[in-house]
Amino acid sequence: MSRSRLFAALLALVPLVLWTSCTGGPGAEPGGPPADPKAKRPLDAAFEWQARVLCDTQALPGFEAGGRKIPEKDSPCIVVVPKAGEDPAELLKEAAAVAAGERGIMAYWAAPDVATDEAARKAGVAGITGAVAPHVGAAIPVDIRPALLFVNHGGFIRFAHLPGSAWDGELFRFEARELAYEAAKAKGGLRIEVRRITPAPSKEFKGALYCGACHRGMFRDWLLTPHSIALDDLVAISRDQDAECIGCHVVGWEKGGYSDREKHRPLADVQCESCHVPERTHSPTNPMSLKKDDYVQMCVKCHTQKFSFFQDPGMAMKYVSHPQRAAAEFDPKVDYDMRPTAIGSIKDQMYAEVCGKTDYVGSSKCLECHKQAHEQWSGTPHSQAFAALEREGKAEDPKCLPCHTTGHGQKKGFQNAKDTPDFKGVGCESCHGPGLKHIEAKNDAERLSTIFAFDQKCPTCVVTRICQSCHDEHKRPCIQKGEAPFNLNDFIKKVRHR
Repeated sequence: MSRSRLFAALLALVPLVLWTSCTGGPGAEPGGPPADPKAKRPLDAAFEWQARVLCDTQALPGFEAGGRKIPEKDSPCIVVVPKAGEDPAELLKEAAAVAAGERGIMAYWAAPDVATDEAARKAGVAGITGAVAPHVGAAIPVDIRPALLFVNHGGFIRFAHLPGSAWDGELFRFEARELAYEAAKAKGGLRIEVRRITPAPSKEFKGALYCGACHRGMFRDWLLTPHSIALDDLVAISRDQDAECIGCHVVGWEKGGYSDREKHRPLADVQCESCHVPERTHSPTNPMSLKKDDYVQMCVKCHTQKFSFFQDPGMAMKYVSHPQRAAAEFDPKVDYDMRPTAIGSIKDQMYAEVCGKTDYVGSSKCLECHKQAHEQWSGTPHSQAFAALEREGKAEDPKCLPCHTTGHGQKKGFQNAKDTPDFKGVGCESCHGPGLKHIEAKNDAERLSTIFAFDQKCPTCVVTRICQSCHDEHKRPCIQKGEAPFNLNDFIKKVRHR
């Protein structure tokens, strides 16, 4: 089975179950989830939780408040989930004001304990009531509360917000109108009751969470692209403070957008507004935002020969465009926690497509011009990668061969040890790409353009992409429990030529 088919089959089998994935475990608040050991920054956890909400259809757990059963059928509402021990007054005022601005929307609080519930009652905020309901906040990690939940007429959480992450009064009002719009649409009363709001163009960067309020399907598409983890690629090799790199991995760098991860987490990574220019989005004179031809001009600002191995925008577009990409390749309910595997598979497909433009020739061909580099490679673990499989009795294991041979599954790459012995191990072309066009090139410029010459390209965007096609914890069945994670900065020293 091909990688793409295997990947599609895998995703089709994985349901998205947010409530179960977010609850239970050691260190959890009673009835709540454990703290995520990988969430080093609260705003990272907040962003992830909000993204999960936009990717799932999840019901608000029921509770009673003021004699009402919440959520009520056909009645959208806003629910405040306070943090224990903190004064909820300002949060209650915010929710009550937003609810009051839209007919038919009520506001409630779901307190984690009696003390917080009493504090909410003492605040005496008009237009909001509530009760003790710790199970409502059970799916919200303790360290990122309080939360503001927007619940639609069917009782499902439509939007969620946490202070410091897409916390925007304008967005709240827009989402409240969306709740009212959806409820009116369900009742068939759009003409007389409510009309949808279209945000005006703005020079201010809002972030993907803002766009996802209306463009939920496209938000899901984006989450399954390498663009959605662009900053993490820099963090992994300690280049997230590098001025030469950061601008292409975040939104609005030096243009009033991202400047610091602690302050601007909602603008990290290559998001909607990196391609859809804010002031042109929703413009009456250009309702479709940018035209197709405009996107190429946006792409090549970052995807240059120096900074990217994937330079053909037409070839790359299918991996990031929407909704066609998701409709053609992915189950819309892909498990959020499977994102690293999904994105890694996309990177593999992109790399394989680039490499499929010519044939592999074998490392012995490289020896003719690159004797010193070949000798250095011969003493590295890469050259002995296939021998390691033979020692383990796995020389024919299809799970292992792609990362322990050269050009496995590609044109004229590794087939088997007997017929293609020159392709055993991680050879030159595993990192530099297939070499036939390089050998046939007529001048130096053409030779450099036909392979991945790392000293001519950005080590972040090129070397990382290639190395992690194998050195990725989510794709290595051989990884040992407790094994140190792959660190490019450390391991690259063992294999570089000079």
